[in-house]
Amino acid sequence: MERQTKRKVNNQSGAAMLISVIFFLFISLAIISGLVSPTVREFKNANVNLSSKKSYFLAESGSEDALYRILKNMAISASESLTLDSNSATTTITDIDSSTKQITSLGDVSNYQRKTNLTLSTSAGVSFNYGMQIGNGGLVMSNSATINGNVYVNGNITGSNSAKITGTAIAADRTAEIVDQINDTGTPTNTIQFGITASTQDAAQSFITATSDVVTQISVYIKKVGTPSNATVRITADSGGKPATNSLATGTLSASSVTTSYGWVNIVLSPNVNLSTGTTYWLV
Repeated sequence: MERQTKRKVNNQSGAAMLISVIFFLFISLAIISGLVSPTVREFKNANVNLSSKKSYFLAESGSEDALYRILKNMAISASESLTLDSNSATTTITDIDSSTKQITSLGDVSNYQRKTNLTLSTSAGVSFNYGMQIGNGGLVMSNSATINGNVYVNGNITGSNSAKITGTAIAADRTAEIVDQINDTGTPTNTIQFGITASTQDAAQSFITATSDVVTQISVYIKKVGTPSNATVRITADSGGKPATNSLATGTLSASSVTTSYGWVNIVLSPNVNLSTGTTYWLV
């Protein structure tokens, strides 16, 4: 006698495992996509920004190339093309009038374009390449300071401690100086002795400038008694209603320039500092 046994196969657990794996896969892909997408977007933005900057500097290079050719009287056409790193800049030169040219340069890097405009005009003056132009204050250099290029100064050029200028240095005459503060009305009724051998005494006068500008020299109404030595004149800031200890600028009152009768004596200051309007300073 044979006995037959029937078995029932349950496939539910395998199906549940397969669904769990697929669900976990989708969740993992969603997380990875959420992490990768901002990174890819930032990388794309950075690449766009880099291409834009390259395009700008390429356009600037085209303008500078055209400017150099014009200043050096080199041959140049109305439209020029400059290629750098397999990218190109197209430069167009337009005559606005007899003394003015406009240089327009268009840089193109990976279809990201930037444009620069440069206006070149002829006028009176001195042209310097990679130089420095300084106003009435002059130039003071020290501590091995170096200027690589040409220098044009409306004033004095003073150097010490191995300071040097590699190019051409031109010190022109200063422009007409303007008197900012003056007190020359009437003859002073009182006098102050200072700079004597015994009981040395300084004389000080506060003042406020009407404009913000560089001070180059001062004038004092003075006479001498006996044979005094040279005196140092200082410009200082205000410190609680009295002169500060540190000097902003100094000058030498030469005894030989002072006579035995009252008169105005000029004192050149160094360095030529800029004084701000509305601020109290002291002449010591």
